[in-house]
Amino acid sequence: MLRHNHTPENTIYVGDHPEDEAAGRSAGVKFQWGTDWIEQHQAAIVSLSSDVQ
Repeated sequence: MLRHNHTPENTIYVGDHPEDEAAGRSAGVKFQWGTDWIEQHQAAIVSLSSDVQ
């Protein structure tokens, strides 16, 4: 976070294991499950991947 001038308030830890959730909470940041993050950002992911090809 420090290297990119982020704070716990504007950081989200995205993970797929209970240990990831615990690490995010220990760091004082919001946690989001990876599957939920992908679902929320699917349109942008598809758009970016089609730009690369």
